[in-house]
Amino acid sequence: MVFNSYILFLPICDFMKTCPSEQRFMSALRLGTPDKVTNFVQSIMGGLQSEWRKKYGAIPKEKQIKTPIGDFSLYKAFGYDTHWHSAPRAWFIPDGKLRRHILKRTFEINKDKHPLYVMTSTGAIYTYNKTSKITFFVRPGIETVEELRFFIDHLRIRTPTTHQINRYLKAREICMQKDFLPVMLGHIVVEPGNQSLSFSLTARLMRKNPELLHEFYDLLSRQTELSFKAAIKAGWKCFATADDCAFKTGPMFSPKQYREFVIPYAKRICDIVRDAEGVIFMHTGMTIERVKKKWGDKLAVIGNVDTTDTLSFQTPQDARDYVHRCFREAKGDSDSISGYIFAASGSLHDKVKLENAQAMLDEYRKIRDGIIPI
Repeated sequence: MVFNSYILFLPICDFMKTCPSEQRFMSALRLGTPDKVTNFVQSIMGGLQSEWRKKYGAIPKEKQIKTPIGDFSLYKAFGYDTHWHSAPRAWFIPDGKLRRHILKRTFEINKDKHPLYVMTSTGAIYTYNKTSKITFFVRPGIETVEELRFFIDHLRIRTPTTHQINRYLKAREICMQKDFLPVMLGHIVVEPGNQSLSFSLTARLMRKNPELLHEFYDLLSRQTELSFKAAIKAGWKCFATADDCAFKTGPMFSPKQYREFVIPYAKRICDIVRDAEGVIFMHTGMTIERVKKKWGDKLAVIGNVDTTDTLSFQTPQDARDYVHRCFREAKGDSDSISGYIFAASGSLHDKVKLENAQAMLDEYRKIRDGIIPI
């Protein structure tokens, strides 16, 4: 399923070069107690970024973090130590037959419906927002067992190139000098799988054709495997998978199904990171207090200031109070805080009030630095 492998020629460099933010992040995920609780943000959406720039203006050149893989200047200036970013890309490449099928399906989907829908190479349906220049997932596109078989038979994966890996190596060097950590992001099988296959088709495959579902999940996980291996070659140590496995009301799959259809691929990805002496976390919903009480000696947690209501519609004082709640839940009955990284419950989206986000981070810093008690 993989083609276009590349011989890697990397410049001589110090792979051991690190920074305090990376060390604190790794220590926390290993259930340690770093000297300071570090923080993390998934992303800061465009509207909130615009508000920040309108208020503060341009970031001084000496404080900018511009790298070959992205500009992280605003994240650092906003007050964050870490932020996730896509790992070196391994591409799904459809052959001619599948490409023609995708074009035909895209035409059928758009007919009398929406002129900007497109089917991806893995069968997900996306739309494109011209104003924000962002693509959005619409719904799964693979509708039958036969169509899934066709996709699997006609897809290949192209590994990251040497040039791409070298760009990530240079980006790491710049970020470590600026004490900022982009966490390498990928998926395992749940999120990309649910974007390709409907829940009804997935359930039917689990019952009647588990071998085919495993074959598809294996293909999906290979993309992240190749991406993470490329990032490791470039010196990266910290990884994440965005693989939501639950709704607010309960899990998407039963625990038995999760152990059968997800855990084997999650383990394979995690083993790659652990073998490289790195750390990895999974992004999904959770409650700090419950996780700490039941599995605090086994699981580290990240989060969890509410973005749905508190940061979007309440006051700066409410945001500050929620920060204290997070730290109290993370500390529990212990004398110190271990296995914890501070964050909001999701991306700082455009409904989040700038003054609330800033109050949150200000209160976090005061607690982190011991200026005020929890």
